[in-house]
This record gives sequence, structure tokens and C-alpha cells, in this order.
Amino acid sequence: MDTTDLIPQEHSVLAFLLSRGYAQTAKVFQREAAHVLQEPLKKKDEEEKEEEDFVQQFNRMAIPNSPNKIPYYSVLKDSFQVNKSNVLAVAIEPHSKTIISSATDKSVTVSKGRLGPPSTTTTTTTNTTVVYCHHTAPVLSIDIHPHHPNLVLTTSMDGTSVIINTDLPSLDTSSGIHQQFHHHQRYVVRGLFSPTTGAWIATASYDRTVCIYHTQDTQDTLPHYTLVHQWGPFKGNVEALCFLSDTVVVAGIRDDHCLHALALASLSQPDITVTKYNLNANGDDWVSFSPVWLPSHGRLLLLTPHASHQIMNCYDVAAGETGLSARRHAWDPSGQCFYCIGGDSPTVRVMAADTGECLQEWQGHAKTVRCLAVDPEGGLVTGGYDHCINVWQRPTRVESA
Repeated sequence: MDTTDLIPQEHSVLAFLLSRGYAQTAKVFQREAAHVLQEPLKKKDEEEKEEEDFVQQFNRMAIPNSPNKIPYYSVLKDSFQVNKSNVLAVAIEPHSKTIISSATDKSVTVSKGRLGPPSTTTTTTTNTTVVYCHHTAPVLSIDIHPHHPNLVLTTSMDGTSVIINTDLPSLDTSSGIHQQFHHHQRYVVRGLFSPTTGAWIATASYDRTVCIYHTQDTQDTLPHYTLVHQWGPFKGNVEALCFLSDTVVVAGIRDDHCLHALALASLSQPDITVTKYNLNANGDDWVSFSPVWLPSHGRLLLLTPHASHQIMNCYDVAAGETGLSARRHAWDPSGQCFYCIGGDSPTVRVMAADTGECLQEWQGHAKTVRCLAVDPEGGLVTGGYDHCINVWQRPTRVESA
């Protein structure tokens, strides 16, 4: 029996026994674990075909240029400070070209016109800045409603999540608040609207739970959300969160070898549908890293949707770093590469999506780069511990290869 291609743990045990010459022990193990070892490999073959189909589809979606010929957002277009504090999070409202940022002084700043004129007009736009102070601790994440760009979701170290209406002025600590949530007991590290409809909100916390909110309001009115489910508790802090679609939310947990996917439609059913996807290529339950941004702790994984299959697996450690560090990423609009930052590094790195190769690296800030976001027209926006927000654009002229 060839055990090298088999996934379950039992086959790994058998392979170890045979490789070490424990023939008698292997026979006993084969007899006692026969119901597992003799299972057909049809499911594995089907999964391999699904992965192969996805990789082929991924390759067909890629643009003709190879990643190292793509002009990256690497030319500094603008650099500005909104206050004298470290920048923690940035988000881009694509239509109005507005940059929204948070800092360690607990503020959230709306910087209008920093990425150029709105996409609906060719006229110039005056840069205006509005500062909101609706949290009692620093804001860790920012997201913008897909249909109501004036609604901004912020999550904070004070344990609250807040939706602010940026059409309202900032007069005091309660100004601009559209809705506030107090369902978490510790830091809320991530908050997201569902990407297409905005009908759902998911928030992730160090209280080891994910709160799911839903609205029945139409897109013609400003929505109000109700808590429909508190998912957890998990075995560790919830570090990473994303919507795989408007119907599935995925959570990454510290000290957990799986990603957890919740089917939102099942929340109205007696049995909630949660699927676990193993992050270990060999299928075991060993925890050697934790997903903190989807990618994970210094390690970058590209996974097949709704599966545990690893298409790409690499370690992204910038020059001069002595250990693995929590990194964040944002995809290039081409889909062939993404931008990585993190750890204590002041650099921005471009990674190829198909090979994990570092294609380019440059110093993005004078100190640690903490956050980043990409807009196809506006470019790459980074925020750092040098108190600066930098806007990067593609080179205006690309040399021929």
C-alpha cells in the first residue's frame, strides 16, 4: 500500500510504522484501523479534481501579463498627516475618493478629496477633513457600506462597534452616530458589511465570539441592524474575518488549525451550518500558526474557496526581521499579486499570487506600516507609525521588457 498520498492521520501513523521497520505493530494497527484505512479514495480524487478545476479557472481569469511585468502602486503620489498619532486603520470610499483613517488618539478622520475628484465628475475637489471621536479607545478596523457610502462601520478596543453617518457634522463625542452595538466584552478587532448588499454585519472580538447582525431595510433607506446570532465561543481569540460571499462569513481563530465558515441562511434553521477547513496541508490538527488576517502569521496561504486545498503556501518575512510576524495584505486589481505589510517593518512588499515570490519591496514609511487599502483608480493607501498616510500610484511610464 502506498501511504504517501493519503490524507487521514491514520495513514500517517501507518507510514511512520512501516518506515521505521515496526512491521508487527503495523499489522496490528492495520487490523484495528481497517475501517479507516480501507476507505475508498474517491472523495480525495473528487477534491483533487475540484482543486485542479479551480486552479485552471484562476489561471484563465489572470491577465496576460506575468506578475513581474505589472506596474505596481509603488510611486509616492501624496503623503499627509491628519494628527500626531500612529495610524491604525485605513479604508477607501471608491466613489467620492475619500480616505477614512483611525489613530491611537481614538479618532476617526474622514479625508475627502485626497484621491482626486469623485468618479462621477471631472471637476477638482477641495480637500476637507472631518474628525469623529465616538469611541473611548482606539479604532482597530473600518469598513464602508457598499450602497450607502456615508455609513462607516468602526470597531474599537473599547468593545463596541459603531456605524457613523459621515453626512452628519462632528460636534461632540456622540455626533454622527447612526447605530451603536455593545454585544462584545473585549476588543472588537474586525467589523465588515456583507460586500454586495450590505444586509449583514459581522464583528470579531477577543471575547472569542463573532456577532452577526442583519437588516430588513431596503436600500432606499438608511439601514438599522439587529443582532441575530452570537457565534462562539471559540477556543481562542477571533483574529481574522471575511465574507466569502454575501451568504458565508469565515472566521480565523488563534490557536486553531481550522478556518470556520458560517452559512448565514442557516441562521433561520433549527441547525446552523458551520464548516471547518483545515489549514494544514497534511490534514492533521497540529497548531503551528494562527490566521490573523487571512493570510496568517507570517505565512501566506491561497486556498480554494469552500475547501482546505492549498494552491500557494509561502512565508513572507521582510529583510531584517528575526521572526515570523503578523502581516496584512490587499489585492492588486489585476488579481495576480498582492501588497503585504506588517511586523515592525517600514516596507511594502508585492507578492506573486501564483508562486509566493516577492516581486518588489520598498520603504513605505519611516516607521512600522500598520494598515493598507487599494482602490483601482486611486491607488494604494498605507498608514504607519510615522503618523503619515501615504498614497501610491502606478508609474506613468513602464519600461518595455
